[in-house]
Amino acid sequence: MRKRLSLLLLCNLTIVLLASPAFASFHLMKIEEAVGGVGGDTSQQAIQLRMRLAGQNLVGSNQSRLIARDAAGLNPVTLIVFPSDVANSAQGSRILVVSPAFASAHPSIPGDFTMTSVIPSSYLPAGRLTFEDSVGTIYWSLAWGGSGYTGSNLGDLTNDADGNFGPPFASALPSSTNRGLLFTAADPTGAAASTTNLADYGLTTGAAVFRNNSGTSGALPLQADLSITKTDGQASAVPGSPITYTIVASNAGPDTVTGATVADTVPAEITGAFFTCSGTGGGTCTPVGSGNINDTVNLPAGGTVTYSLMGTISASARGSLGNTATVAAPNGVTDPNPANNSATDTDVLPGVDFFTVAPCRVVDTRGGAPLGGPVLQGQETRAFTVAGLCGISATAKAVSLNLAVTQSTSAGNVRLFPAGQTVPNISTINYTAGQTRANNAIVVLNPSGAMSAFAGQPAGTMVHVIIDVNGYFE
Repeated sequence: MRKRLSLLLLCNLTIVLLASPAFASFHLMKIEEAVGGVGGDTSQQAIQLRMRLAGQNLVGSNQSRLIARDAAGLNPVTLIVFPSDVANSAQGSRILVVSPAFASAHPSIPGDFTMTSVIPSSYLPAGRLTFEDSVGTIYWSLAWGGSGYTGSNLGDLTNDADGNFGPPFASALPSSTNRGLLFTAADPTGAAASTTNLADYGLTTGAAVFRNNSGTSGALPLQADLSITKTDGQASAVPGSPITYTIVASNAGPDTVTGATVADTVPAEITGAFFTCSGTGGGTCTPVGSGNINDTVNLPAGGTVTYSLMGTISASARGSLGNTATVAAPNGVTDPNPANNSATDTDVLPGVDFFTVAPCRVVDTRGGAPLGGPVLQGQETRAFTVAGLCGISATAKAVSLNLAVTQSTSAGNVRLFPAGQTVPNISTINYTAGQTRANNAIVVLNPSGAMSAFAGQPAGTMVHVIIDVNGYFE
């Protein structure tokens, strides 16, 4: 009787040991990291498992599997039934499962297994991913989508003390960038169990890094949505007149870009081209340059660089004037939206003729001209409607003139430009205090036949302006 009891106790102990998760061959496994797409390509998916205890490598022998479900926890899609075991069974070892598109796009991150199906794109805003055995026991559950996920979070007690892996992670499974959804709870050895998906998981702070069972690891490429805009603030321009383009290159992130290229080949119709540049949000660029722009810039996420490209339109230019600026990411950086990497500004160059008039003083802030004083104050912008005066046609598009300054109380400059437009960076004339000086120019008029003069000198100082016209374009 005593012998039979001992044998019975031994058999029961054996059964308990064999049934204990600590002695299982694949049960103690967590879903450590997942991506539902890379750069908006939802065919590129990856799932990384991690062994909580040594000896959990027999995933194939037990036909374990990964299954995705929709926002209601329904409509299961089997992503893979593991066809074989993996070699490395040490605690903390990983198993990497990738989609065919991921394997093709990222050969430096070799997976251990290839998915036979991917997580449907409709499941990415809210859904569930489970690691199960062949009879449907859920050993790990990862749900996402916050309140958008309304399905079950329940699973086995093996890896979660109360069998409830919820509430789910608050946001969607990442797919539009290079970030991953990662088990971010403290887990130096891989032994950490589940508390809740909401508490345990977070997005990677940089590009997602994956590791396969042999220990080979790699990060997804840096990613940055670079864009560029370009405008001169007008739809038409007059040959012989100055022109200023504003070019802004930006980085919408998520990663910092070092060594992007901003380029602008100045058309032959623009002469004397030069540029200035400044950055915001940590953006850096070449401060000044001449001719074409071919600049290496640095753009943190959210940073910009802004160029002012200036020159003069050739007097013989006709038809239209087009100018294109581009921004390009350096090698090793993926731009998910290349459509916004180029910007073109086109102006119509009206078919204009030049008409001479007898030299006529149309503006003199000292008095004695059709348009007179008072004296122009430093930082003041004043409009002068010259069409219809001194023989200038009421429909003139631009005027040919001589600009003179005198009696300035400070060094500075005067800038002439179409009335109503932004003050340009190009000066029409520069001078020192007390200097009398003159310069020729062609100035575009606004539709009302007016130009503006800006006094680029300190407030509280003054300068007299004299303008003589000798012709107009129409």
